[in-house]
Amino acid sequence: MHSLDVPRLEAISRDYSETPREVLFVLGSGSSPAVEVFQAIAHLPHTTIDPVHLTEMQAGARRSLTLSTPMQMVPDIVRALATNNVAIYQVRLLGA
Repeated sequence: MHSLDVPRLEAISRDYSETPREVLFVLGSGSSPAVEVFQAIAHLPHTTIDPVHLTEMQAGARRSLTLSTPMQMVPDIVRALATNNVAIYQVRLLGA
């Protein structure tokens, strides 16, 4: 990441709109607690997750997941994953 990206990313972190943004989560495993967290948020307004990817994660064939959600949801998702002892290796904003 270039230092010029930092102000732009800080500005996005203050985005409290309902504008969905594509976010990648890379986890230590696609264990059941992770699937439960993502299944719970998949029903929230302005959040979409490919159901095939959730099925693959539940089967243990996927450790990463891309979803579309408002920026204000990202800390809540991270907190829910951490509370359920899911190792988070990366959270990346895509296409910003």
